[in-house]
Amino acid sequence: MSLDVPLARLTRRVPRFRGWHRMLEPLRQHYAKVYRERADRWIVIDDFQGDLRIGLDRSGHIGSAIYWRGIHSFAEAQLIRDHLPVDGVFLDVGANQGELTLIAARQARRGRVIAFEPVPRWFAMLEENVRRNGWSHVTVVNRALSDREAEVEMYTSEEGRTNEGLSSLRSTGDRNVPVATVSTLPLDAFVEREGLSRVDLIKIDVEGAERAVIDGASRTLERFRPNLILEWNEPATDPEPTAPSLRRDLRAQGYALFTADPFARVVAVADGAPILLPTIWARHESRV
Repeated sequence: MSLDVPLARLTRRVPRFRGWHRMLEPLRQHYAKVYRERADRWIVIDDFQGDLRIGLDRSGHIGSAIYWRGIHSFAEAQLIRDHLPVDGVFLDVGANQGELTLIAARQARRGRVIAFEPVPRWFAMLEENVRRNGWSHVTVVNRALSDREAEVEMYTSEEGRTNEGLSSLRSTGDRNVPVATVSTLPLDAFVEREGLSRVDLIKIDVEGAERAVIDGASRTLERFRPNLILEWNEPATDPEPTAPSLRRDLRAQGYALFTADPFARVVAVADGAPILLPTIWARHESRV
């Protein structure tokens, strides 16, 4: 057994405190480089957030973060635990390998979880991670959500070869490496086809394509008024300032916006104030 295996099992169980991730970062970076060219970089851990099973690439950014810290998306996970009912319906838009899908599946154990991931490589891992945990109330969908049905190219950057979370429908200066041609679908069309009668919480992490996802979900938002977790990616949006218009639209639809820090502490976003943290909690007024 490699030395890092028992060490990482120990570090995953240390309670989170300020500065903990910075202390672990040199260790994470070192072993990510060690495993980069090794076939045994893939591992399945059985203590993810307690007793969940998840397959990881120890050379990847997200995989190594979960391997050493026990979680990559702490704030988002805590918001799910705090606000997703046990019988609720959760949509994971940009599910990647399924970190938050698994957490939501355990939280909404009498509800339903639907995870969307268009990149074939990450979809295969997502599907396998759901299978590993035996969830029967989780549906995985190999599509990207957008404002129309189409076949489009997805891109990443050179860094995206080791950072699993950088794939985007938008090609920008540094994100110009083709990943795959993927199918897109508006959420409104999916909800209608599936006959969903409830949506409680939606997480959207789509690397700059938030505007298109929201536009394709207008009827769903109006009908169900779900709370939203948004990963704000302003640098990847259009040259026209998409983020301010998206903020105005969400407020007009009855959403109050908050930023969530790495410890999931939320602070209201004032009108016109810059968004300095990437995780946004959008709470509908009907759910206060």
